[in-house]
Amino acid sequence: LRDKEANLDAEFGPVEERYALLSKYDVQVPKEETDVVTDLRYSWKKLKKLASDLQEHLSQMQAPFRKNLVRNIKLFAVDVIQFRNDFEANGPMVPGVAPMEADERLRKFQRLFEERSRKWTAYSEGEKLFGLEVTPYPELEKTQAELQLLEKLYGLYTTVINTVSEFKEVLWSDVKDELDGMTQKISEFQNGCKKMPKALREWDAYIEMKKTIDDFLESLPMVQELTHPGMRDRHWQALEEVCGQELPVHSETFKLSGLLDANLLEFRDDVEEIAMSAVKELQIEEKLAGIATDWSDKTLQFSAFKSRGNIILNGGATVELMESLEEAQMVLGSLMASRYVAPFKEDVQEWITKLSTVSEILEQWVQVQSMWMYLEAVFTSGDIAKQLPQESKRFQGIDKNWVKIMTKANEQPIVVQYCFGNDVLQQLLPHLLEQLE
Repeated sequence: LRDKEANLDAEFGPVEERYALLSKYDVQVPKEETDVVTDLRYSWKKLKKLASDLQEHLSQMQAPFRKNLVRNIKLFAVDVIQFRNDFEANGPMVPGVAPMEADERLRKFQRLFEERSRKWTAYSEGEKLFGLEVTPYPELEKTQAELQLLEKLYGLYTTVINTVSEFKEVLWSDVKDELDGMTQKISEFQNGCKKMPKALREWDAYIEMKKTIDDFLESLPMVQELTHPGMRDRHWQALEEVCGQELPVHSETFKLSGLLDANLLEFRDDVEEIAMSAVKELQIEEKLAGIATDWSDKTLQFSAFKSRGNIILNGGATVELMESLEEAQMVLGSLMASRYVAPFKEDVQEWITKLSTVSEILEQWVQVQSMWMYLEAVFTSGDIAKQLPQESKRFQGIDKNWVKIMTKANEQPIVVQYCFGNDVLQQLLPHLLEQLE
């Protein structure tokens, strides 16, 4: 008020003059506004009187307040020393205290410090108000610095332990969808761990926290490998044998903790080998399934011959079919040479046998067709048939068998179904070839 008193007194005059000028020229001003201007100096005098009375009252009370403040500060100084002694004897920095217990102690002493911090601030402000020398509290300053340092450690420690515990409770069926988030979060923890002051790196809490982070982060790539869709029951059984524990991954209640508790890191090489087998075997399984699908509906294509109907193989389509057979046999050969073929060896071998049989039959078929078409033109000529009656008769028998083969093929054009396991065809084609030659 003293600082503003001179300025305010100087400002009242111009305000009153302006409103007097407005009144002189009959400018309409709201009554409430003119009342405020009229009472301006009176209100200001009233406020200064109130301030003066209050100052006098405070002066009378100052001595008791000051005396009470000094007494409280002396008591507080004793309390601060006792608090510091208690902190050193029973606080989180006592050697040998387990990290979780140390964290509990930290929370307790943080609350106790906050109580004293409020008093510290209040008493310091009181000393400034009464012009007293501000009392230092080195014990509180030291404790505050140590608590701030410990909060960095135990704040992260608690977050890490709780977060990893939550991750372990994730159901195995949900792990694949959660892996990216887990990896990102644990990586953030690892970066936070690296930024910790060197003074904290020998603490048990830091050591335990770092091991928890490193172990979990190291386990995640293996966990990700085990979520691969190629993992089959045989792979989980192999993993159970390696770890010596049951892993009921198909159970609705099986959690990530069940897998991590099997100590995967101890069997890293075996786990990675099993996971790699799952990936490679899935590739074989998919290629084999592709071959089975492709050849389940590949058909023979026929062409008309003269006026006798569709009794010959279509040349272009048959060449393409034989090329496809060759490609499929090459794929099957590479699958059979793989070290991961064991679960599918019988199936691969079966398809090798099927397709090699079909390939051999088609090659003979094309040969027979070529010779039959040539001789058919010869023996359908009346002159030749008369000149060679015995040969003509033999060709008529061959011709009947040829038509029989082609009629059956038209009825069942799917190449594998018609060719493989067809003993009549396998015996008849070599016989026809011999006869035609």
